[in-house]
Amino acid sequence: MKTHDYQWLVNDRAVNRVTFEDIEYLNCGVIGETGELAEEVKKMLRDDNGHLTDARRAAIRTEAGDVLWYLSAIATRCGLFLPDVLAHLYFESVTPRPSTSTAACRIRLLAADVVAVTTAPYEGTIQDAFLSLVDVCDWAGVTIDDVAIANISKIEGRLARGTVGGSGDR
Repeated sequence: MKTHDYQWLVNDRAVNRVTFEDIEYLNCGVIGETGELAEEVKKMLRDDNGHLTDARRAAIRTEAGDVLWYLSAIATRCGLFLPDVLAHLYFESVTPRPSTSTAACRIRLLAADVVAVTTAPYEGTIQDAFLSLVDVCDWAGVTIDDVAIANISKIEGRLARGTVGGSGDR
């Protein structure tokens, strides 16, 4: 799945247009979902003795998808087209980022980048947050495309069950 396809699908399936356009709602959402992603890493460290199990990888993929959804929605709300935002990741040299070998370090960097997006949502901060999300996904052994596909599948399942807008995964 390409980033422009994902962004279009997120926008197309936004059931509540009011919340989709409300930047404060989106800011709170991306912070909350980043926290849920951090919770999965914490549980891996606590419950799985620091080993990334298949079940934990799946949970991380799901939470990363929710972070991706909110970052995509924020980019759309700010009038940014994801392929343009992310173009430098593939075609330009980027400023070297600190080496983040541990999962906890990667999550901290993602959290800091997400806070920067909610403080000043513009192309540079959104690029940094996406880069950090990709880094977390790489660490977990999932691609951002896998995350996007799984997230769209989850959203479509919620639409089919009529459970969009809340705890529709349960």
